[in-house]
Amino acid sequence: ERTVAAICASPAVVLQHHDLIRDRRATCYPGLMDQLPAASRSAEKVVTMGNLITSRGPGTAMAFSLTLVEALCGQDKREEIAGQLLAP
Repeated sequence: ERTVAAICASPAVVLQHHDLIRDRRATCYPGLMDQLPAASRSAEKVVTMGNLITSRGPGTAMAFSLTLVEALCGQDKREEIAGQLLAP
C-alpha cells in the first residue's frame, strides 16, 4: 500500500474530496477541520494512520517532513536528518 501524505488544506480539500480519509484519524489546517469527518478529526501536529500521513500547516512542516522520511526510509534515517537539521 502506497504512502499518502497531505499538509495544510490538502487533507480536507483533496484527500477528503476523494474519500481517502474514511474512518481514519487525520488533521488539517484548523480553519478547514470541519470538512473532515467528525470522528477523524485530530488536533495533533502530525497524524499517521496506516499509510495516511497528515499535518496541520506551515508551522508543522518540519515535523511532517521528518515523519515522511521515517515512513519511507526508517527511524535511523529520520534521526540522521533531524540531527543534521538541528531539529528535535
